[in-house]
Amino acid sequence: MSRRAGGAAATEPGHPGPQSGLSCAELAAEIRSLQQRLSPEILRDPRIRAELAELDKQVAAALDQSRGRHRLPAGAVAPAASPEPVRDADGYNLKPDPLQAQTAAELTGALRQYRAWAGNTPFRQMAARARQRVAHSTMCVALKSDDLPGLKVVLAIVAGCGGGQADQEKFATAWRRINAGMIAPQPSPAPGPGRGPAAGGSAPPAVPSLRVVR
Repeated sequence: MSRRAGGAAATEPGHPGPQSGLSCAELAAEIRSLQQRLSPEILRDPRIRAELAELDKQVAAALDQSRGRHRLPAGAVAPAASPEPVRDADGYNLKPDPLQAQTAAELTGALRQYRAWAGNTPFRQMAARARQRVAHSTMCVALKSDDLPGLKVVLAIVAGCGGGQADQEKFATAWRRINAGMIAPQPSPAPGPGRGPAAGGSAPPAVPSLRVVR
């Protein structure tokens, strides 16, 4: 076996070396022990989630590097990672419509419903289908929150569930409307019988008509 200067044994890339102080078996045992200590309470800590997200990115980058010889040339269009979900039977339309969302919470709710409609794809599989545009842990955190996620996260979730271009465009449009505050307020119902001004009350002020100046 070849040795480096100083007598240290050379190691293959990607394998723990003398600087780590752990063999592969010992490192695997450490990871297994860490998994057993990660309780739901600990996972709610934002610092823990941030570190796990970074670790997930590191692992995904390492795996992607090991598959580098299978990458597409620059400018090439990648084939679809997975087929779109099976459509509903004739007469049924159970797929959620993101364009009905009026708030960030309703849009994330539509994302959760879309994932359920598509078959509750596991998060790691979703990240793989979306070609690791975002980490699977980022998808999980976004779907557990009612805050507006980034557009990149929204599109990755839809793509990870097998959503095609049409579905991604709908979710992108819904996200842009909400992010830009373009949702119009819901009109008040027209007064019907018995819904006019109360006795003794004053009617709302008349709205002056607009004159078009030519």
